[in-house]
Amino acid sequence: NMKKVLTFLLLVFILTVYYLNSSKKEYLIGSSLPLKGIMEGMGKSVKLGTEVSFKFFGNNINKKIKYLFLDDRYEPELTKENIENFYKRGVFLLYGIVGTPTVKKILPFLNDNSIFLYAPFSGAEFLRKNKYVINFRASYKDEIKKIGHRVVHGGCKYFGPIKINKDKLRYLKKISFLAPLHNPYEI
Repeated sequence: NMKKVLTFLLLVFILTVYYLNSSKKEYLIGSSLPLKGIMEGMGKSVKLGTEVSFKFFGNNINKKIKYLFLDDRYEPELTKENIENFYKRGVFLLYGIVGTPTVKKILPFLNDNSIFLYAPFSGAEFLRKNKYVINFRASYKDEIKKIGHRVVHGGCKYFGPIKINKDKLRYLKKISFLAPLHNPYEI
């Protein structure tokens, strides 16, 4: 299944490169990121990763696609202003917006103006069914399912949250009889 997805993505990439090389138009992609403030590390990482990837994939694409970055300091109102600015400048795609509060603030504008948001950094459930959001990140609900398993009874040793390793798992298996309806299925 993963091979099919990767093959499809490769085909889309090849067709996009072909189309862009045959077109005279310049395409603008915008990203409102926290380049200052409490989330600046995340914003700067997204920007740097984008710039490095963009340079890696070739000079011909660089002539057709331009990335625009604006600082939103992780403030939803400023993010909305940036998105409206991008819209006026002809940006056709938004990319990598960081955080649930910022994405939530701009979603009505995106929906009203049919603007796509690609790969936001948010696992919020309200993004799952929006036709203008292309999200690869797991939802918060899915992350919790994958990370945390509830063990009902940890015996005398474990009675709070713990990080599981092989020794702890071995111990929990030995005492799974203390909660026979739950622990055997969670371990």
